[in-house]
Amino acid sequence: MARPRITLQGLGITDSGSRFSYHGEKVRPTHAERSVVMSAVVITAVITPAEGKQDAVREAFQRLLPIVHQEDGCDLYALHESDGKFVTIEKWASQEAFEGHANGDSLQKAGVDVASLAAGPSDWMLLTPVPSSDGSPKGEL
Repeated sequence: MARPRITLQGLGITDSGSRFSYHGEKVRPTHAERSVVMSAVVITAVITPAEGKQDAVREAFQRLLPIVHQEDGCDLYALHESDGKFVTIEKWASQEAFEGHANGDSLQKAGVDVASLAAGPSDWMLLTPVPSSDGSPKGEL
């Protein structure tokens, strides 16, 4: 199965296909996104800061990370930086845990409005693991 590529307009992994809000954006999952069956959910997001907002984005995530780390089912929520862009790598224990985060109020709790600091929509990807031929746990997040 090919990995579905997700943008803010297509993000969502609900079985019912109903709308929900992800960090303030109303989204509807595609059929491919709804049919992904897995226990852990791994997502990456690439955020490009608006001109002069790189420090503000970094500071916003530094406030956000400890709050998200306390959410039920958060196995990993890490921020990395490269070439003036920020990349979040998220791992949630289950689809339900991710949905709880997606529908939650972490950004409001942290006083973060990443969308207002970004040059445009974030580029989101739902990652589907490709099992290692040796079965090693080192081959997956």
